Parts: sequence; C-alpha cells; structure tokens
Amino acid sequence: MRKKDIGKPTVVTHMPPGTPEQVAANREHLRSACESAMSELAGHPVQVTLHWPDEKSRTQK
Repeated sequence: MRKKDIGKPTVVTHMPPGTPEQVAANREHLRSACESAMSELAGHPVQVTLHWPDEKSRTQK
C-alpha cells in the first residue's frame, strides 16, 4: 500500500521558561535516557555525551 503525500509537516517548538537548575536537570535526564537506550542497543554499557549550543548563539524568531 502506497502512502499518500500530505505535504510538508508543520513543526511547533515550545520553550517554556525554566530556571538554570531545571534546564540542567532536564539535560541530565535526556542524557541518562539516551545512555540507557544506547547501552541496551549495544548490549553493553555506553557513555553518552551531549553537546549543547551556546545559549548566546541562539537567535530568537
């Protein structure tokens, strides 16, 4: 069965305000989840490092 082309999807990004501590905790939770998933896929412990862009280099639209 061939899927119907429905055009270009719309992506909406929500960035709620947060304290630096909340941001750090969220990033650590994401790193931990990625590490857990990659370790399970690899079949052995894997260390994951996420590189985040500099906050000042971001542009607001």
